[in-house]
Amino acid sequence: MPKVRSKYSKIDGIRCLATRIIIPLSKITVDIESNKTRSDGEDDKHVNDLVAFIQAHGIDSDLPCPIVKQTGEDHWKLIDGHHRAAAYAYLGITEMEVDIYEFDSEGTTEAFQEVANHHPPHLMGNQQSLINTLGREIKRGD
Repeated sequence: MPKVRSKYSKIDGIRCLATRIIIPLSKITVDIESNKTRSDGEDDKHVNDLVAFIQAHGIDSDLPCPIVKQTGEDHWKLIDGHHRAAAYAYLGITEMEVDIYEFDSEGTTEAFQEVANHHPPHLMGNQQSLINTLGREIKRGD
């Protein structure tokens, strides 16, 4: 089994099942509302910046892959990488290279998303998202 990226290694209840797998976007459910740590939803400026970067430089294979979890025989749900998926769709890119993870619980998935969403250029993340996530964890007893 592939190793969990070090960024996520302190989160209990996740397993990396595969890395750098190419999946058609048509087989991936992309719903930013399912990422509860993104209370502001999709950031159009971020998507537009990604589109411009990809048009100028191509897809940067050094960036971490978007993360999916398998939800059916031949279907996945996007856990992290919603803005890249939107940029790819805008550009007509039909496939995405992803890492496949498994999560023990909804709380584990949210903890993973919270860590994943703290990256440049917005390392501070969204404070309201963090407050909302912590509130849900307290209510669940996580």
